[in-house]
Amino acid sequence: MTIGRVLPTGTGINGNSSKELFQKLRLTNLRINFTEFQRTWLEPQKMYYAVKSMTIRGVCSCNGHASKCLPVDDSTTTTTTTTTNTSSWDTVGGSCACEHNTAGQNCELQARLLSGSPAEDVSPAGLQTRLLLVSIHSSTSHDRGRTSRFFEPRSTCARKADDPAVMFDFFRSHRNRWWQSASGVENVTIRLDLEAHFEFTYLFVRFRSRRPAAMSIEKSDDFGQTWTAYQYFARDCEKSFPAASRERLKLSDAICESRHSDFEPATNGEVIFRLVHTIEPHASQLKLISQRMALPADLTLHGGNIDETYGHMQITNLRVNLSAFPAELEAAKRPDGAYYAISEMIVRGLCSCHGHSSHCLGSETDLDMVGSTCICEHNTVGKYCEQCKSQYLDAPWRRAQGSKTNACQACRCNGHSRQCRFDAQLYEKTGSGGVCENCQHNTSGNNCELCQTGYYRDLNKKLSDPDVCIPRVLGHAVNQAASRCSIDLARDINATSPLILDKNTLNIAYPDKETPKLLTFKSGQERLLYCSGGQLLKPNSSPDSRSGTIQCRSDSSLVVGKKSSDPGNFKQISCSKSPEPLAKDDAGHECQGGRVVNLGYQLNASLFVKTIDLCYSADLATTLWSHARIPAVIGASRFANDFKTPAFSKGSYFQNVLMTQVYPQSSQQKTFLRIFDNDRSLVDRYLPTDGKKNYLVKGHLVARADLFYPAEQLSTYFYLNVLPMWQSINNGNWKSVESLVRRRASESGSDLDVWIGGLGVLQLSGRRVYLARDKRDDSKQLVPVPKLLYKLVHDRPRNEALVFVTVNNPYLEGAVVPSEYRLCREHQPCRDRYPHLDKFYEGYTYCCRPDDFLASPELKNVKLPIELKNAKIMTLDH
Repeated sequence: MTIGRVLPTGTGINGNSSKELFQKLRLTNLRINFTEFQRTWLEPQKMYYAVKSMTIRGVCSCNGHASKCLPVDDSTTTTTTTTTNTSSWDTVGGSCACEHNTAGQNCELQARLLSGSPAEDVSPAGLQTRLLLVSIHSSTSHDRGRTSRFFEPRSTCARKADDPAVMFDFFRSHRNRWWQSASGVENVTIRLDLEAHFEFTYLFVRFRSRRPAAMSIEKSDDFGQTWTAYQYFARDCEKSFPAASRERLKLSDAICESRHSDFEPATNGEVIFRLVHTIEPHASQLKLISQRMALPADLTLHGGNIDETYGHMQITNLRVNLSAFPAELEAAKRPDGAYYAISEMIVRGLCSCHGHSSHCLGSETDLDMVGSTCICEHNTVGKYCEQCKSQYLDAPWRRAQGSKTNACQACRCNGHSRQCRFDAQLYEKTGSGGVCENCQHNTSGNNCELCQTGYYRDLNKKLSDPDVCIPRVLGHAVNQAASRCSIDLARDINATSPLILDKNTLNIAYPDKETPKLLTFKSGQERLLYCSGGQLLKPNSSPDSRSGTIQCRSDSSLVVGKKSSDPGNFKQISCSKSPEPLAKDDAGHECQGGRVVNLGYQLNASLFVKTIDLCYSADLATTLWSHARIPAVIGASRFANDFKTPAFSKGSYFQNVLMTQVYPQSSQQKTFLRIFDNDRSLVDRYLPTDGKKNYLVKGHLVARADLFYPAEQLSTYFYLNVLPMWQSINNGNWKSVESLVRRRASESGSDLDVWIGGLGVLQLSGRRVYLARDKRDDSKQLVPVPKLLYKLVHDRPRNEALVFVTVNNPYLEGAVVPSEYRLCREHQPCRDRYPHLDKFYEGYTYCCRPDDFLASPELKNVKLPIELKNAKIMTLDH
């Protein structure tokens, strides 16, 4: 056997369980016992054993991570007298010269600290090191700054004792060095001060002495101003840390455990604390780490609440408090007798770039130091790539998620501005939050898409053309050639404006996709004006009718009515009252389980303009599904806040229910007390009134912001168009899905049909939840709270569809959604694209293929009137 070598990694071992065989083969001592002479020998007094030669073969145990072993140190080797010449033996060393970024006597540990950004699916950047260490303070509760001593075997270190680098150098050097505390000092703190925010994942400590009977790990995320406990370890938790919990109820709970506090072993005892278990790169990826490059996107961190996980991982300082000697130590009974000794400490973490960097800048001279300065990508800036560049504010900043970069989006200023700001409310409504500032070339508007006062849009030029807006004097000539008129929707439409209908189809007139903020007319084109709640008001005219016409003349002016003197300023045209929407049965259509109801406006005896159609079940006092069409120009709608939110109307429906008494929180408290047999603890669990409040709200099926004009939006305020949803879900993932769908319509240029409804009845603690009882039969329960919510989205022109399913239960626990909430096999590309929709409290949301959804058993009693033959899977990114 070659001295100091190990067998090659290709050496095979046969057996059913290689792990079991390795355990049997491993040894630290070998003993051969001679116990009985041969009975045939005649002279016992002359009997003896004689060994001519002995050969022992083996390999040092390095787990395949070393190509040689270090010889045994003569100073620590015990020899016995023998007639055999031991100097001729081939001696295999017992200490592995570890490779592949491993550590430990048998290369059983991974010594690395990664830089980068952990997220749902984020690619961290960076390198590896044993210990990220800027400064170490060893102190006691009685004497801050007391000197620690650093020892080699049988000698004191020559270097300055209070220099933290001494500890660092010892940990980087040979195993026969260690750090040792001052003798007799029981409360000792080892503290790591970092130069910036990092994300901590793992701590490993190997003790040269016996392990402490009690110790704790703490972190600070504000550079040592405040400290939070990560974990407690104690032989007797009740005695050492009486306030610490033994059970972790949430991620941030610091619990006490008895493991890692035993009296044995006398040396090489380990303490391991893993904050995150899932960040473990494959061995093949370690080279990338050492080059400070990004790891592959399959390096994932899972968590039900990612924001909470990030907050818990964030550190600027870490300290390990050693607070109790083992009681069994005789030395502990003498002053200056006991001490702590550590031979190895490993800290792992990631530099915080939020997935928007493939490199972190560190020290060019100290390659063991992980850098904290991110080289930002994806149009982000900041030390941690935590914000968007000034011209890329069209969408909110987000962390990267796996293959999805979540890059900051450029503002849509059409080439007329280099400055913009982000408007969160505008983004929620339209999917585009960039508001351009200092528009040039005589343009104005959020996207520099309008012309300033005194200028007209030249429709023969592209919107990005510097000369798209021309002076009013020239505008008449150009518009005459173009033969068009237009209404500035943002300026001239408000909550009392009349409905504008196409004269031929009698449908609501929407702007063209090319000019979504202008309702244009061809020369001579005429449209109809209707007021459903009053008379049509025109300047210089008495109100004499609820309807009228508007026409584009050849001089590009608009005329209301037949009189040429009628002005063309549409802002002066209004209704004497706000529109009054109506709910009425649709006798010409049927739906399974209920009856079809239309929401919209009765404009005359024979003309009803529909905005929403739905299926209403009188037996359950609920809506089974609701349907509307989101126009492709929805991104240009700005009217959602132009009118005061109206009260909900029940129309002529819900005859057996007092709907005004269903949703108030005080009513829900009484309802839940009845459901749970006056068990106040269950009511407080599901309807908390302290701290994080949650209750059931009127959740829109067709959202107000899904419809374009103010009059259309008013028609969404019917009890027929809502279902009971938890507030945290209605304002959480359900709202996010609504925004995603509107953005798809706007960016794809396609009208989208949406079918929305609820399925099943929610059960809490084994009880079905209904919010009302029949006024005529108290035993009959009405207004069920749905277990699931769904939104089927269909792009007719492209024949593409996708279904979002939201779990209407914010109180689920665990890492996996129970099977009873699964309608289909989850569409994985959707999960990869929208991983942020997986929070239970905000309504866990997953996607279904439309054919899987429509074939699910839960829909057998609720047949949607829709055909999706050969429909392709829709992607919401267009």
